[in-house]
Amino acid sequence: LIILAAGGFINAYFGAAGYLMNMTGSEVVLQYITLAAVAIGIVLNYILIPPYGLTGAASATTFTIAIWNIACALYIKRVYSVHVFYIPGVQGTVRKWFQRR
Repeated sequence: LIILAAGGFINAYFGAAGYLMNMTGSEVVLQYITLAAVAIGIVLNYILIPPYGLTGAASATTFTIAIWNIACALYIKRVYSVHVFYIPGVQGTVRKWFQRR
């Protein structure tokens, strides 16, 4: 459960990366990132579940969540120059970006 909580924390840390991609016309890229994450998740589950059981499944899920969120955040940073994650000392980055547009 602690491993899955770490995955939830990672998901919360990166915030609305998927929603932002969906709303800014990057649905196809989001679809490809999601499909890649699903493929990675299936492979990791296939590898980790037999030797580690539920711990392997939780680890694979957490790693897949991390990969998905990092890929979305990197794409948004590269294309829109926006940080979708919390950086201490920088407040309202996404709000400022929308105000510029």
